[in-house]
Amino acid sequence: RDPEMSRGLGDVYKRQLMGALNYALEMETHVLVPLQTALTVHNMPAPWTEHPVPAEKAKGLQLWTLRNDKGRTWLPLFTSSAAACVDRSTAARPMADYTLQDAMELVLDAPDIDGVVIDPWGHSATLDEALLNGLLHAGHNPEEPGDEEVEAGREAARAGDWRMAADHYDEAAQKGNAMGLSLLADCLY
Repeated sequence: RDPEMSRGLGDVYKRQLMGALNYALEMETHVLVPLQTALTVHNMPAPWTEHPVPAEKAKGLQLWTLRNDKGRTWLPLFTSSAAACVDRSTAARPMADYTLQDAMELVLDAPDIDGVVIDPWGHSATLDEALLNGLLHAGHNPEEPGDEEVEAGREAARAGDWRMAADHYDEAAQKGNAMGLSLLADCLY
């Protein structure tokens, strides 16, 4: 294999991943976060996988983490209960329901966790604290032309009206709004 081509494909994958994560943050996507508890039900999924613990009730509960051979600690985040049930170690574990942003901020506030791994039992993505900080605290000028249209598009997307969302994003893009253009591209994709 050509190393330059492999590096180029890696860069494309990274850009796609970062775009997907930014979009998930914008859409207030929810993830499942495993909790450390004494109660586990073996050989069957825990009832929490379908009805996760609300974030408000999970505050103060210990998180279940993964540790690699380099001594780094990662918080697994699952995009669905099916992804969490792939492995025995999490299939019977209680899960808390957090927005992706809240889960990332939870990690940044925890001194003993180095980052997150999204869907660790499948095609996973590992994000360390630097990446989390970059994703969560990237600058955005809230008074940019087209911001109202972007917000209207987000509301339409949350309601499942993708045609209306695309129309709003198109209006924002016509005003030169980069976020509107990016979200329009995601809708069309």
